[in-house]
Formats: sequence, structure tokens, C-alpha cells
Amino acid sequence: MMSAEARLLSLQLGHVETSMKRQDDILSRVDLAVQALPAMQAALLHLREQMDKEFQRGSKIMSDHEDRLKAVERDMPGLKELRKYVVAGVVAGIGLMAGALAKLVIIDVPRFTAPPAILHVNRQSKGYCCEDGFEARAV
Repeated sequence: MMSAEARLLSLQLGHVETSMKRQDDILSRVDLAVQALPAMQAALLHLREQMDKEFQRGSKIMSDHEDRLKAVERDMPGLKELRKYVVAGVVAGIGLMAGALAKLVIIDVPRFTAPPAILHVNRQSKGYCCEDGFEARAV
């Protein structure tokens, strides 16, 4: 059998051995990380370049859209269409007023300004008769 000191030394050696294994694992992980670091830096550099390109492309697209938007705002098609309807409405209103004025001047004014017809009693129809032969009955 082993003495107590030998067992104690055996336990301590076991702890040292597990500690060394852990350190070897940690060192191998650090080694992998150090080997992967240049690849990650290259990938980040590539990503940064791509982001710069996309930002420039996006800026160009935005400026193009802004130019088109300014052109649309300058033309304002909705306002032009509304203006057409307003002008058509005004022209239609003026046309209606001109028609009403023409009716008044051509038809209604001569009727009111003409000399009154001389009416005489038509004994046969028991109504009034004008000199021109048209009858106007009394109601």
C-alpha cells in the first residue's frame, strides 16, 4: 500500500495534469482565434467596402428620386387637372349666363317693349281678338 504522502502527491499530480489539459485547450482555442483574426479582418474590410459602395449607390438613387419628385412638384399634375375643371366650370357658367342674356334680349325684351295690340270683342267666341287674328281668351 501507498503511504499517505504518496497519495497526496498523486492527487496533486492529478490536479496539475487536469490543469495542464485545460490550459492546452485554452491555448489551442487562442491559437484558432489568432489564426481566424486575419480572415475576420479581411472580411470586415470587405464588408466596409461593400457598405460604402451601397451607401454611394443609395445616395445616387435618393438624389435621382429627389430630382423626379422636384419635377413632379414643379409640374403638379393634380393642380393642372383641377385647373382644367375650374376653367371648364367658369366657361360653362359664362355660357349659361350668355344664353340667358341672349334669351332675354332676343325673346323676352321685344315682347315687353312692343306696342300693345288693340283688342276688340269677338262676339262669336265671347273672347278678345287682336287685329292680327289671334285670340286671347279671358280667364
